[in-house]
Amino acid sequence: MKIAFVCNVNVVRSPAFEAAFNHISHREGTENELVALSFGLHQGAGGSRPDPNMVQAAQTWGVVIDHSSQPFDFQSTYDECDLILAINQRIVDVLKGRAPNESAGEKVHLVTYQSKLYPDEEIPDPYGVAVNPEVGFGKLFNEIYDICEELYTSLKPQLGP
Repeated sequence: MKIAFVCNVNVVRSPAFEAAFNHISHREGTENELVALSFGLHQGAGGSRPDPNMVQAAQTWGVVIDHSSQPFDFQSTYDECDLILAINQRIVDVLKGRAPNESAGEKVHLVTYQSKLYPDEEIPDPYGVAVNPEVGFGKLFNEIYDICEELYTSLKPQLGP
């Protein structure tokens, strides 16, 4: 099963989700069955390195974010991925609105749609609020990791015995 995490530029939030989810999947021995990817809506973001503040925050969990940003491909991603998770409702609306058919649009959800800790919450842009980068990025990565743990727990039973 492939999961796509989508944010605006693919340098802060979605690569953190990708790395955290893949870290959990690897820890649980399901890295070949549950795989995360990440993308950005803005086409000019391709090839950018991950944000160093988020990289540092992830390292406290033993998670490595080593990802070059890539734009969401409206042709292939709907076919390649089983689940497409957006960090905010605006991106959900864009992805559903540009889905090639109804079944592709049904793959799109807010990233917290399975979360009991953060039900239906959007993931804030850490640069959109005045925060101390060390505190803000650390807190955000903690939330991302929690959300990925919950998501992993909800998806693992679909793999079967």
